[in-house]
Amino acid sequence: MSESPNPYQAPAATLPVPANPSMPPALLATLACYLLHYVLEVLSLWKSAAGEAGLFLPVATINGIYCMAMCLALWRRWQWARV
Repeated sequence: MSESPNPYQAPAATLPVPANPSMPPALLATLACYLLHYVLEVLSLWKSAAGEAGLFLPVATINGIYCMAMCLALWRRWQWARV
């Protein structure tokens, strides 16, 4: 076996990547939890004192945008979303 002259050099081997990898069940569960959380949050806002149109609509809209952005990022497997 021959060693690299630089011991800190990263390996140069390539790993096989499947063309269409399947979605892990944990990721599907996370997406379902995000969507369920949004629905439950909207329902709780609707029933509370914040159910007035003046406060309900902006909060539900902002939470909906956040939920959809996170679901899209997780679905597309962006690494920053998994943190």
